[in-house]
Amino acid sequence: MNSHTHEHHSHSLALSHVRNAINQYAPLPLSKRDVLMKWKRKIKNLEFTQQMPYDFLFGMTIGLPTGVFSYQFDISSILSFITNEDIQPIELDVDLILSSFDQDFWSEHPDGTLFPPVTLETPLLPKGYLLFGHKTILDAKTQGKKRIKVYSLGEMDFVPLMHDAVSKNLYGFHRDLQNLLSTPHSLPFNSLFISHIDETLKS
Repeated sequence: MNSHTHEHHSHSLALSHVRNAINQYAPLPLSKRDVLMKWKRKIKNLEFTQQMPYDFLFGMTIGLPTGVFSYQFDISSILSFITNEDIQPIELDVDLILSSFDQDFWSEHPDGTLFPPVTLETPLLPKGYLLFGHKTILDAKTQGKKRIKVYSLGEMDFVPLMHDAVSKNLYGFHRDLQNLLSTPHSLPFNSLFISHIDETLKS
């Protein structure tokens, strides 16, 4: 699938997520529904842009109240960020990683390259998400290693690194929806992703 086809598909899917939320949560107060409508306009008006060349895309695939979506990441952007920002790994128990993180074991590089494990910490998934490095972890387990070094990125680090504008914006939408549904009162607009998403996404 070329980048334009992928982006067109994800754009249509993203819009369906927003429409599902508007329909599913129709009883929400007007102020909260207004936030959802703002997201609908913003995502609908996203322009297709030529993507930078990429090596291989990994997806953080999450089942959400509005459906399943796979936020796309280019591995080279993640690894460059870790190097440039001098992110230091933490040591975790091998078995704990395999049992405690949401993950997709099929998201490995097709040429079998071993990559350092990278986890993403997001409120959308209380467990966090193991984005790639599964084979490295499984190899370590086969070799009898008990602990392995893992790089962990929080959402303010990883959201700007998402491969396309659709993934970035829909992540912001899902986080705002999560906050709107979990808070009984209205939220200050400046506390929502929609109020600062463009600034947040600058890498």
